[in-house]
Amino acid sequence: MRYQTKLLITAGLLLAMSLSAAGLAYWGVNRSNYYLTRSRISHQELERQLQLSHHTQQLFKSWTDTLLTGMSDRPLGAAYLHQVIQSDLDELRRLTQTELDMVGADERRIESAEMERLDAIQTEYQRALEQLGEVEQLRSRGRPDVAWSTLITLLKGGIDQKLNGLIDVAVADETAEVVRIDADAAKLLTRLEQISQMHALFAILVTLGLVLLLLNRLRSPIAELMRGTRALAEGDLSHRIAIAGSGEFAQLGQSF
Repeated sequence: MRYQTKLLITAGLLLAMSLSAAGLAYWGVNRSNYYLTRSRISHQELERQLQLSHHTQQLFKSWTDTLLTGMSDRPLGAAYLHQVIQSDLDELRRLTQTELDMVGADERRIESAEMERLDAIQTEYQRALEQLGEVEQLRSRGRPDVAWSTLITLLKGGIDQKLNGLIDVAVADETAEVVRIDADAAKLLTRLEQISQMHALFAILVTLGLVLLLLNRLRSPIAELMRGTRALAEGDLSHRIAIAGSGEFAQLGQSF
């Protein structure tokens, strides 16, 4: 194989290793960004789920306390809490839809189930509000006895029990998802570190091998060139000595 061909092969291998390193870096950054985004969204969803649970408990406690004490005015801050709860639900829908657009087919079913659960929470929340609203209307129309018996029935039946159950399931599922995504991100970083180390070691070994091979193939022509140069130098020196010797003999013959 010609030396020029070997140089081209060496350059090709070095270029391939450079491109593979660049590809590995790009893939690592892309996957890291994916898991970072998923982890951020999951933590935001978990935080919103916890806020939703806290806000609904505050709202229904405010409503029931007001109905039990017989106050005619709406509970202080109920309108604000209602807006906050709706904001929690809307933000959870937005975050879930963002995840739904990011994930592949394997996780799409899970995210779709989360969206369906949010719809169920919204429906149950509205139903509970309507039931409490009916109790308040009965009392405001001068039927406190019917309002009281209806409230007792609702309280015994757990007016927000199903709603709290749905939210508790959502919190548990989101907590498990946060743990899973963080674990997957940690595994990815460990895998990237191992692949990078193996790629670096392979690149070093290949580069050293190519350099040694080229130096070994280059050493033989250089040695031959040096031998040829020395032979030419020695032949030229002998020729000069012979010419010089013949000149001296010629001058000695003329002297005689």
